[in-house]
Amino acid sequence: MKNKSYHKRIKWGTLVLSFLIVIVVALLGSLFTGANTKSEWYIQNKPSITPPNYVFPIVWNILFILIALALYFTWTKAEKNQKNKVALTLFSMFSGACFSSR
Repeated sequence: MKNKSYHKRIKWGTLVLSFLIVIVVALLGSLFTGANTKSEWYIQNKPSITPPNYVFPIVWNILFILIALALYFTWTKAEKNQKNKVALTLFSMFSGACFSSR
């Protein structure tokens, strides 16, 4: 029995694109919510169990890294016809977010 190696090469272009997609979505989200978190209403209505502010960037960065990796693995493991569905889903989510904000 031959010893098969299942080690696959990293597709750097796809990995970088996955991170870029997540970064763009995160930046768009921050444009719509950044000013709201500094308002007096937000500060007054914050629950007492809210973690300190320094925790949020750490957690969000970890979350965005994991989302980008999930997108990369989904894209690289998908069959050709499934990639079209993934791309169409991403495009429709992006379009829906852009047009609903107007």
